[in-house]
Amino acid sequence: MIGFLSRVLIFLGLKKNPNIPKIQLHCQKCGRVYSLNEIQQYSVDKLPYSQKKFLMTKVENNFYKVLQKVIPSGTVLVPQVALSSLVKTSNRSYRNKVDRKSVDFVLFKDYYFNPLLVIELDDSTHKRIDRIERDHFVDLVLLKANLPIIHFELKRNFNEDEIKSMIDTKLKKWKYETFN
Repeated sequence: MIGFLSRVLIFLGLKKNPNIPKIQLHCQKCGRVYSLNEIQQYSVDKLPYSQKKFLMTKVENNFYKVLQKVIPSGTVLVPQVALSSLVKTSNRSYRNKVDRKSVDFVLFKDYYFNPLLVIELDDSTHKRIDRIERDHFVDLVLLKANLPIIHFELKRNFNEDEIKSMIDTKLKKWKYETFN
């Protein structure tokens, strides 16, 4: 029998109810046993996340629509790709340097999603010193991984023919097959 004070402490969450069986969850993959406290720690209500309203900015979305019109057939354009999805290393320190970086767009060969070309849209933030250093690092990583990149300056209106020509030229220069 639980006394009055114990019931009040249990109600307030200051004491555990001995009449409630200990709840445990077993992970089917690793076999680890999680206690109720560990489960409650990751309660949905306690997680500090919310949905982003948009994947891309308005400017990136407009540029994406232009790119969709000019990309070669047999390719797929994917926005906001994690750099760590494009390159690999066994060196943990270098992996950490690319983990939280993403690129604006990646052109993939369809079917197996082989990366062909990275496309960055450089707005005014790319003129800041920290962004210049970040862009330089990303360019070097992609060069080492033999993955070409094109930087497009932000413009009010994009010339579709010019963009198509730059993409085709870059793909030919990097010895990928020519797309029509």
